[in-house]
Amino acid sequence: EYVLDGKGKEGSIFIFRVDGSLNAKDVNISLINGAQAHNVFFVAGESATVAENVDLPGSIFARGSITVGT
Repeated sequence: EYVLDGKGKEGSIFIFRVDGSLNAKDVNISLINGAQAHNVFFVAGESATVAENVDLPGSIFARGSITVGT
């Protein structure tokens, strides 16, 4: 489990950068203390895959394909 803590600041921004492919499975991300999903960004240098039943708050940007729910 990962916790993104906004520390009471609604403008807190979280950027996760992966040079290769992003594969999100069996992950749980909680937003607390003002952290908001619209300020969370996942950037993949190649493709991105989010497994079924994974709640990944935020936006995903990938140079290649983005696959969700497989």
